Parts: sequence; structure tokens; C-alpha cells
Amino acid sequence: MSIRSKLRLLALGTALLIALASACLYWAERGIGLALCRSQGAYAILSGVTELNLLANEFDGSNASRLETQWTRRWESLNREIATFVSVYPKTPGLDRFMREFIKAEGLFDEFVSVSKQVQQSESRELVAARANLLAHFTVVLVSVEANAKKVSSEAVREIGDVQRTRNLVLLGIVVVAVVMFCIWLRFLSRGILAPLEVVHRGVVRLRDGELGCEVPVPASADEVGALARAFNEMSRSLRDVTVSRDELQREVQVRKKAEASLRDAQRAVFAAGERERIRIGRELHDGICQDLTAIRLHLGNLVHALSPSEIEVGRSITAVNDYLLKVLEEIRRLVMDLRPAMLDEIGLLSTLRWKCRQIRKAHGLDISLDMPGDEARIPEDLKGTLYRIVQEALNNIVRHSGARHADVVLEIDEDELTLIVFDDGCGFDVEQGARAGYGLANMRERAHAFGGSFEVSSAQGVRLTARFPLQFVDADG
Repeated sequence: MSIRSKLRLLALGTALLIALASACLYWAERGIGLALCRSQGAYAILSGVTELNLLANEFDGSNASRLETQWTRRWESLNREIATFVSVYPKTPGLDRFMREFIKAEGLFDEFVSVSKQVQQSESRELVAARANLLAHFTVVLVSVEANAKKVSSEAVREIGDVQRTRNLVLLGIVVVAVVMFCIWLRFLSRGILAPLEVVHRGVVRLRDGELGCEVPVPASADEVGALARAFNEMSRSLRDVTVSRDELQREVQVRKKAEASLRDAQRAVFAAGERERIRIGRELHDGICQDLTAIRLHLGNLVHALSPSEIEVGRSITAVNDYLLKVLEEIRRLVMDLRPAMLDEIGLLSTLRWKCRQIRKAHGLDISLDMPGDEARIPEDLKGTLYRIVQEALNNIVRHSGARHADVVLEIDEDELTLIVFDDGCGFDVEQGARAGYGLANMRERAHAFGGSFEVSSAQGVRLTARFPLQFVDADG
């Protein structure tokens, strides 16, 4: 049986007990009220009879007329009171004997009144003696009536005591039953609810303290507490299984994080090696080929000056070759600057980016706006090359593919993040197809990921590239 059903039964029993107690108290109080009313009626009759007896004792012959009037008025009043009492309480103990004596007294009273009227008309000794005898007899009967009235009153008072004793017994029984019901409630709450809940609570505490998989005894009763205990055991086992799976997942995540960190380190090492190789190649080109080409140009210039006037055509050809060598030399110098601008280490990232934008504006007519902080002290050193390469690749893509007339380069530094944004007003492209086909976007994304950053491309109106780098990650790795 469920706890709800048990509580309903106990509540129903309690309600029945309260209803029974209320009914018993109502019956007892009603009985006491009726007994009080009966006692009051009997006492009123007793008072009337006593008053008549006192009037009879006051009779001395001289006050017959006055007493007769008082007797008659009081007798009529007493008759009404007795008639009412008999109609309301016909089964009062002693009432039948009282009524017989009262009827007898009523007959004597009528006879006494008749004789008294005769004495008033003719005061003969026989009538006076007869009236005196009737008065004496009437007085004796009134004494008997008074005694019976006292018995009726005593019975009414005794009935009040009986009803009160019954009420007290009922109250005592109600108290006993209430105590029993309280004990039943207490036992039910203690053994049926509180004790099993305490067991479940101890299990919850053990589970909170890290004892995963702990179980609590399941009560034999098929109620809510038993269902709660079973649900707790299932939850504890599930938590144990989930925790085991979580630990395995955490180990896998740690392994993956280590692999990703190793991959980022490898990517950064590759990019660093690439930068070093670019520096080496640029130095080789600058110190080797550029110097050789410069020397060749000098020799060709000397050769032109050494020619005779008849060798003007040969001089013109040598001059054309010399001019072509100058273009080659300038192209090699531009290539050297693209490989690794020396000014990046000499004057910093921001000045190098301004120089790069001026070069592109001069070569291709692309208007570029720069929005950068005034101080690059918070930009990590190993991140400057990556930022430069991303801006360089983005601007080259704009020049080659977008047909844009204006581009913006924005560099923002917050407390814990550096954001690089490059966008243009060109024709744009399909981001998904461009991501699959273009090597430049993949290269920029790899550079951003190598420093724990993110790289996003959008093309609603023109193209917008956004690279974000967490400064804490870069500083920690740096």
C-alpha cells in the first residue's frame, strides 16, 4: 500500500474519531441540558408545593379569605407548571406517585374551598371543625406531595450527575483513543517514513562524499519510500557508470589536447622553420645574386663607355640588357622583401604593415585604410610574423581576385584577445567553394590555429576575414 493510501486511511480514521467524539460530546451536553431543564422544572414544582404548605400552616380561621385567594392563584399556577412538566418529561422516575398524591391534594383542596364557603355563610361549629379536619388532612397530603416533589427533583439532579459521569467517561475514552491514534501516527511516521528516509539520506551523504555506486536497503513495502530507495540505487549505479565513462572521456580529451598542442607546436615549428628559411633565402639572394647582378651591371656600364663611336648599336644593346638586369634586380629585391622584410625586426609590425600597404597602393591602386593601436608592446614577438603573413596573403587575394577599390585592415587588442580583421568592397565569393579550392585561406587558417586562435571568413558584401588570438595562450606558449 502506498504512503498516500496509508495517510488517507489514517486521516479517515482520525476524521471518524473526531466525528464520533463530537457526536458523543453533543449527546452528553444535550443530556445535561435536558436534565438541567428537568431539574429546574422539578424544583419549580417543589417550590410551589412548599409555598402551598406554608400557606396552609399560616391558616388560623381569621385569614381564610386572604389565604383562599392566594391558594387558588398559586394552585392554578402550580397546575400549569405540573401539566407542562408532565407533557415534556412524562417518564420521570417518581412522577406517577407524585401525580397521585397531587390529585388527592387537589380533591381535598376543592372540598376545603367548598367547606370554607359554607363556613362563611353559616359559622356552625360542625362546619368549622370539618374545615379544620380538612385543613389538617390537606396539610398532611401536601407534606406527602412535597416529599414526592423532592424525590422527583432529586431524581432529576441524580440524572444530571449520571449524564456528567457518562460525559466524563466519553471524554476519557476519547482521550484514550486519541492517544492510541497518536501512537499509531507516530509509529507510522517513524517506521514507515522517517526511518527509511533517514536510510536514503545517509546514502545521499555517502554519494555526495564520492562513494559512487553505493546502495541503500529497499523496504519491503511497495510504497513511495521503497520506490525512492530503488530510484536512488539506480541513480547511484548510473552515476558510477557515467563517472567511469567521464573519466575515460577526460583521459581521451587530455590525450587529444596533448595531440593538438603537439600539432600546434609542430605547425609553429614548421612556420618558424619556414621563416628562417625565408630569411636564409632572402639573405642568399641579397648577398649573392643581387651582388652579382650589380657587378654585371657595373661591367656592362664600363663596357659601354669603352666602345668606339662606330659601335653605337652594340652599346644600345648592352644598355638594353643593363636596363633589363636592373628590372630583374628590383624584382629580386621585392621578392626578398616579401620573403622576410628586414624592417619587421628593425622598426616593428605596425610600421611594416604601413609600408606594405603603401607598396600595394602604389603598385595596384588599392586604397587601404589602417586602424591599429599606437603601441605594439602587447603583441607577442612570435605572433608578429604570423600577423604580417595573414595581412600579406589577404591583401594579395584582394588584389588578384576581388576587383575591390578599397580595403580595411583593423587590429584590436583587448585584455585577453587580439583580433585582426581584413575586409574589402569587392565582388566576394562562395565561402565554401573558396575554402575547398584556395590554398591561401587554408594557410591563413593553419597559422591562426597554430597559436590557439580562430579564423573566420564571410562574404556578404565583399569579403571579411577575422582572426582571433588568445593572448594568454600565446604568452604561455611564448
